[in-house]
Amino acid sequence: MPNLHALLADYDVSAAEGIVVDTDRDHYAFTAPYVLMPDIGSSEITDPLAEGGYHVIVPIAQGLTVEGGEATALLTTSDAAFSKISGYDMSTYEKEDGDIDGPFTLAVSAEDSASGGRLVWVATDYLLDEMYNSYSSGANLDLAMNSLSWMIGESDAVSIRAKSLDYNYLTISSSAATWLKIVMIGVIPVGFLLLGIDEVLRRRKTV
Repeated sequence: MPNLHALLADYDVSAAEGIVVDTDRDHYAFTAPYVLMPDIGSSEITDPLAEGGYHVIVPIAQGLTVEGGEATALLTTSDAAFSKISGYDMSTYEKEDGDIDGPFTLAVSAEDSASGGRLVWVATDYLLDEMYNSYSSGANLDLAMNSLSWMIGESDAVSIRAKSLDYNYLTISSSAATWLKIVMIGVIPVGFLLLGIDEVLRRRKTV
């Protein structure tokens, strides 16, 4: 995509080779480090999502680097992220020789002060995939719609839209899912077991 890369270079934005993997368990979902749950930056586009507590899901993304102040980072990885040069051919989520250190930006917005032109680049083809949009409870679609509204200058249309009743997913990170499993499968049953043992021992003492 030489034309797109050349355009973004004017705003000090460059793209890394490969696919971004984030090993911070708070920044990916479904135990898949390439299905990213990035931090949401502050902007006119993303503020409604952040204030509503929504999480955008960005799978199979290219890493962007913002070096100057011409562009605004909308979505960012953790410091533990890196780009796998092997891309779709990756055989491990571990960092290997040649992989590019992060952190990365996954979506940027930029505005030409002279012409008033605006652009938004989200570095994944899967942002509006029906499955991932459902898992994000519609946050992915809201991000896209807010971006379009911002680009055409319709600031009043930047918001969180009414959600479909089909969005019934709870979007949590991999680390949160692990803790829930520990609590539900381990801590709570063990707690009830200990209470039962304590009750039996107290009854024996009173006999």
